[in-house]
Amino acid sequence: MLSAPFPIGGEAIFSMARKDPDKYLGRWNATAFRQLSLPWGVASLRTLLREGVDPHSPHIHQQIADWCGRYYVFLEEGDLGESTAATIALDVDAQWDLYLVNSSRLAILGNRGSGGLA
Repeated sequence: MLSAPFPIGGEAIFSMARKDPDKYLGRWNATAFRQLSLPWGVASLRTLLREGVDPHSPHIHQQIADWCGRYYVFLEEGDLGESTAATIALDVDAQWDLYLVNSSRLAILGNRGSGGLA
């Protein structure tokens, strides 16, 4: 199974050794969630993007971002990383990470993880 190219949500592990006292150093450990097992393809990407804006979607945003990250890796391995689908998938994955960082302080995120954030 492919893993996401970038960390998706989760618990932050911080290093006490800092070059800049205003920055956290560390990595994310993704919290448990059910991975989507949709087939790779533009049709699945479109479906997930529509579900992402639907407040009654059966999938949480973390699942959608994870699938997009894994889809991007799949496209990169097939030398299709420059395609429009790859660009969109990578952007969805990156926007999820930005949402997590911008919606909470890193110290709080590290303590609660992102399980269930939609």
